[in-house]
Amino acid sequence: MKDQYLLVVTRLADASLMTGDYEHCIEYCHKLLARDTAREDAYQRLMRCHALMGRPGRAMRWYELCRETLQRDLNVEPSEQTVQLARHVAEGSAATLAVTAPT
Repeated sequence: MKDQYLLVVTRLADASLMTGDYEHCIEYCHKLLARDTAREDAYQRLMRCHALMGRPGRAMRWYELCRETLQRDLNVEPSEQTVQLARHVAEGSAATLAVTAPT
């Protein structure tokens, strides 16, 4: 049941992000992290949402929390995709943050 819940909430987060409903996407990501603190994809969505909402400081704080959590819980570093996203946020590259529907 937990896996099904996480799958549904992930899809809702993705749909919210795709439609520009960043507040709901953030809510769904919080639900994901409440069940699994090492969900790197949820941290990526949070970073993207906050950056797109004009809150790069919050986006970078989510990156730091992701990095700290992955190191503490799994003894791994964030993926290159997450590092690149953080780099784009830090540089203010909003165009690279746009989300498109999967094909």
